Amino acid sequence: MIIIEKTFQPSVVVSDSGMGSAMDSHSGVHCVCIPPTTCTILPFSLPWWFRIVAWVLLWTVTLVCVVFVTFYGISFADEKCRKWLSSFFISLFTSVLLTQPIKVCISLSLAT
Repeated sequence: MIIIEKTFQPSVVVSDSGMGSAMDSHSGVHCVCIPPTTCTILPFSLPWWFRIVAWVLLWTVTLVCVVFVTFYGISFADEKCRKWLSSFFISLFTSVLLTQPIKVCISLSLAT
């Protein structure tokens, strides 16, 4: 998910009072010009509408997974289905509310 989000972030051209920005007309590459002689090329970024494509793709895959999980759960007997669903939701909420916050706290403490 993070890779998708980072891939679809637009490049930003920073303009300060002493800095200008330009776009190379031949290659379409954005440059940041720091006082008139040097120009730094910003990293490649995709067009703005790729972010919309990424979100549509994300939600489509999520909904397809939900449909498959639902149909797979229906194939079980009633009692087995309830046990399976309760196990699934307990696992999901444990991961979201306990495991992931602990991972974030540990990674933040190691990063600082």
